[in-house]
Amino acid sequence: MFLLPVDTQRSLIGKVARALNPHGRFLFTAPREAGTWADGMTGLPSYSLGHEAYEREIVAHGLGLVGNDVDEGDNHYYFTAKR
Repeated sequence: MFLLPVDTQRSLIGKVARALNPHGRFLFTAPREAGTWADGMTGLPSYSLGHEAYEREIVAHGLGLVGNDVDEGDNHYYFTAKR
């Protein structure tokens, strides 16, 4: 998700929400903190909206944030489900 420009991330959340069946799930990863950086693997610019902004986008598109997790590499996961 974070390799996409900010406007594309917002648009993608809406497109996924419309494509999901009721109770369908969507998982993505992006840092909890808002920011911009060069991706370590690709060198491409990366963008995080930040947890609060992702949650606002999720809810605005009819999804619910049903969980979060962080792995050993400090990658932050967002678990969503369509209401």
